[in-house]
Amino acid sequence: MKLKGHKLVVACCGFIAFGVSGMAGVTVVARRYAADELEASRANLQSAVRELARASDDRDSAPGDSEACPYRLLAEPDVVGTLRDLNRLGSDAGITIDSQQALKTSDKGKQSYVVSGRGRPTQVCRFLAAIEKSERLLVVETGRVVPADAGEVAFEVGLATYQCGERQ
Repeated sequence: MKLKGHKLVVACCGFIAFGVSGMAGVTVVARRYAADELEASRANLQSAVRELARASDDRDSAPGDSEACPYRLLAEPDVVGTLRDLNRLGSDAGITIDSQQALKTSDKGKQSYVVSGRGRPTQVCRFLAAIEKSERLLVVETGRVVPADAGEVAFEVGLATYQCGERQ
């Protein structure tokens, strides 16, 4: 009896040793594969860095290729033209403008406005996006939005335009 138990222990030890050896072999193969993948990733990164540097150098060295400023500064304040542009942008966006007015300001080269109205939230967003994309530089300085009737929102936006010349 004693001999059979001893054989069982030896067999279990052999089985465990075989399993550990197999796992060690798998680990060596997986490590080699991971090292190869790491090296390939490093090479791709270096290639991308070189390409980016080359593209950056090309862009910096090409005079006149840079984008021109999309905004236009007027020589003097154009209150009527700005209010007309705001009205057009509002009507294109589908909002209702309740009031718009130019404010007196003491800042040289700046004219402030307040526009209030109402519309669906998507229309108000469209109006603000149109202001941002406008050819004339219009800066949104303040804004307030509150719920209104029938799924609409009421808004009040403080805007400013800038000009090159001084105020008179």
